Amino acid sequence: MLLWYCNVILGYCNVIVGYCNVILWYCNVLLWCWIVIVGYCNVILWYCNVLLWCWIVIVGYWLVYSLVSLPSFWICLLYIYIRLYETTLNMPAKLLYHHVRQSLFCFVLSVLSHVVKQDSSHTIGVEFGSRVVMVAGKTVKLQIWDTAGQERFRSVTRSYYRGAAGALLVYDITSRETYNSLTNWLTDARTLASPNIVIILCGNKKDLEADREVTFLEASRFAQENEVMFLETSALTGENVEEAFLKCGRTIINKIESGELDPERMGSGIQYGDTTVRQLRQSPQAGSEQGRDQCNC
Repeated sequence: MLLWYCNVILGYCNVIVGYCNVILWYCNVLLWCWIVIVGYCNVILWYCNVLLWCWIVIVGYWLVYSLVSLPSFWICLLYIYIRLYETTLNMPAKLLYHHVRQSLFCFVLSVLSHVVKQDSSHTIGVEFGSRVVMVAGKTVKLQIWDTAGQERFRSVTRSYYRGAAGALLVYDITSRETYNSLTNWLTDARTLASPNIVIILCGNKKDLEADREVTFLEASRFAQENEVMFLETSALTGENVEEAFLKCGRTIINKIESGELDPERMGSGIQYGDTTVRQLRQSPQAGSEQGRDQCNC
């Protein structure tokens, strides 16, 4: 009898051991499944790392290419401050340039000193210069702010638009890319500057006729469609460089004299004395006739 009980107990023990073996087997299966899942996750993670590094390399090459091959294009903003003493109009005009290459920087130098330096270095940050000229028999002081024109400085350049009364949009006639960028710069000028801003489109490098990519007719049509004035210039020879600034100044003065531009409006970009431009605004017709006689805008 005792032996029978021992066999029963031993049988139960064998059953328990069998269940334990089954449980252990399932645990081994789960462990192997977990190892396989972790392995697949590691493979996926490795592929993700490879894709990430490929993306970093592509973006890096794109940034380097963008910084090296930016279009030879800059925009100059013209801030006009008018002071009229009797028959002389002292008008400090603040001009803003940002450019990319040496040939464009010559545009600034030629209007400042009538001297073209072909070995001029690129602008880093902001440079300042000034020059006094005569516009419609009035003394005008041009204050020129020359800034870098790379795309990475665009957010800084946009801060100079406020209060601009005039702007010169300059593109390279030998570079189709600079011409295609005009729409963006024109939108910035009209969005961020004063509503009555005077805009002149300038096609630079007129002396390189053999390398021309943008025709005069195409650019003049663009100017006509966007209601801006247009001329072609050459920073190397100085052709029409000073005329671009004089034309912008004459147009602004004519707008003030005709009453189209209100210098008292905040943000107009115009500063004047108590007895100055008010006298012009009281006789707009006379001022307009004088402006037309001296300006072919």
